[in-house]
Amino acid sequence: MAPNIPSLPPPSAPLTVPATGLIHEEWYLWLKRINPLLQAAQSALQGLPDDLLHAGTGAELSVGFTQADFDNGAVGAGSFTPDPANGALQRLTVTGAFTLTPPADTCAMALRVVNGTGAGAIDVSGFEGLAGAEHDTVVGNKFWFGITVIGGDAVLSIVADAANT
Repeated sequence: MAPNIPSLPPPSAPLTVPATGLIHEEWYLWLKRINPLLQAAQSALQGLPDDLLHAGTGAELSVGFTQADFDNGAVGAGSFTPDPANGALQRLTVTGAFTLTPPADTCAMALRVVNGTGAGAIDVSGFEGLAGAEHDTVVGNKFWFGITVIGGDAVLSIVADAANT
């Protein structure tokens, strides 16, 4: 349940009384009403573990973690740009020819590409660097596409599965 935060005093209420330099009564009453909320928030924050990762704070990860992959489904026409918001591990099934373009945002991701029925060529556009194996159209063949984007510059690395025919 969201806390009931009292409304701020009107803009016409000065923070202090000019004649005395003391806090204005409307602000005093507002601070008095919000103080229990601030104390509750402080108490909740004190209960968090010290090793919690925080945005904007560097930390070393000393253990691994799991992550779900995102299935982009069948792609077989037009242009496809993987969305980093869907996670760093993604997959798709190739069902026709299409153009792969990099995301605009800085990211790194692994894209598992499996050739489905009707697999076509994958053209690439917008990558400054391309390395590794060539994608083929053999049904059932699998590839790992490594996509890295930093500051708008993108590179693509392709690794063919050892079991490909």
